[in-house]
Amino acid sequence: MKKTSYIFLFFLILFSCSKEDDKNDEPQPQIDYTYEFAKYQYTHTYNANNTVIPYSFFEPVQATTSNENFPLIVSLHGTEYHLTSEDNFLTRFPTNYMATAWIEEVKQQQYPAYVVAPNIHIGLWNIDGYRSWPDEATQDFLYQLITYLTSSYQIDEDRIYFVGHSIGGGSMWLLDENLKNRAAAIVPLSHALNFEEADSIIEDISIGVYDDISIWNIVHTSDNEGSVVTGRPIFRHFQDDNYNPVITNTLGTQIFELTPIQIESEIDAGKSYFYTENSETPCEYGGGCHYSWVSQLEGDLIFKWLFKQRKND
Repeated sequence: MKKTSYIFLFFLILFSCSKEDDKNDEPQPQIDYTYEFAKYQYTHTYNANNTVIPYSFFEPVQATTSNENFPLIVSLHGTEYHLTSEDNFLTRFPTNYMATAWIEEVKQQQYPAYVVAPNIHIGLWNIDGYRSWPDEATQDFLYQLITYLTSSYQIDEDRIYFVGHSIGGGSMWLLDENLKNRAAAIVPLSHALNFEEADSIIEDISIGVYDDISIWNIVHTSDNEGSVVTGRPIFRHFQDDNYNPVITNTLGTQIFELTPIQIESEIDAGKSYFYTENSETPCEYGGGCHYSWVSQLEGDLIFKWLFKQRKND
């Protein structure tokens, strides 16, 4: 072959490689994805009865393009959604934020997860067993729903997290044994508990019921609903029983006021139990400071901590 032919062949190969590289450098088409809940219904079979219960469900975009398993967040609402119709579920801020915070696009890009928000609406209020989350029928429904979801989607069963506000927050502490065995972590937000329930929780702490469940409890000093008056004795007991909880701000008269950097350091150290008693956070959403936790879910620390928790670590 003549020298000129070799030169021509060299430039032809070089030109082809260059075109291929240009092709690889082109922006790839983005998946058009809607960061919103889809509406479903689950037929709960219990005591020979069938009860149709609606739920909102979100599937992370990453699950549509990979075989990886992702966490499941179970978000339980407060009384405001017990007393409204199914059509009004998750339509109002800030009452909806205990669920919608987890599906925001920016958060899902960093912390992809399935999120389910069941709705015990006013139409179920008078059906025996569905009046509150800790009711026997409702606990069984949650267990059946979670079992269905884990068998149907790419869910990491070692990373099932329960998040709840008010009555939903109180129910985090009162999950039955089946649900406690599935929970890697709970996040009670302005939990609604009475003193009898708090005493029962303290007894459970003493016998190790929460040894395998990570907890971040958020209350406000001025919460008119009273979550602080039960949150304090619960976490004093965690202190007394040498669980070494991280108190981020205050615990009654005990002052800590950790900076975000200090809190992040405790998260990196693998701490499992956190108590945040807001006092400086403005109660800008009304409700007697019952929604002060919104600022925590708008931030990153709760997310960073929660997604580190695994059931069998």
